[in-house]
Amino acid sequence: MNPTEFKTIWMSNDSERWVEFPIDQVEKSNLNEKTKEFLKIGFPEDAAPFLGFGLRSYDWEFNTSKAIMNMMI
Repeated sequence: MNPTEFKTIWMSNDSERWVEFPIDQVEKSNLNEKTKEFLKIGFPEDAAPFLGFGLRSYDWEFNTSKAIMNMMI
C-alpha cells in the first residue's frame, strides 16, 4: 500500500481527523525514506482503540525525538 492509498482508506470514515505536517520538517528528520514518504501525506490523529500519537501534546507539530527531549529539559 502506498501513502496515498493509506490516506484514502483511512479517510473513508468522515469522523477521522487527519494531520498534515510541513514537508520540510519531515525532510530534516533522520527517519528512513519510506517513513518520510508516509509522513509527508500526513498522519491520523489517533487509531482506535486507545492509541494516540501525542499530537495534541505538541501543538500538532511534527517533532523529532531529539526535539521532544529538548522540550523536556
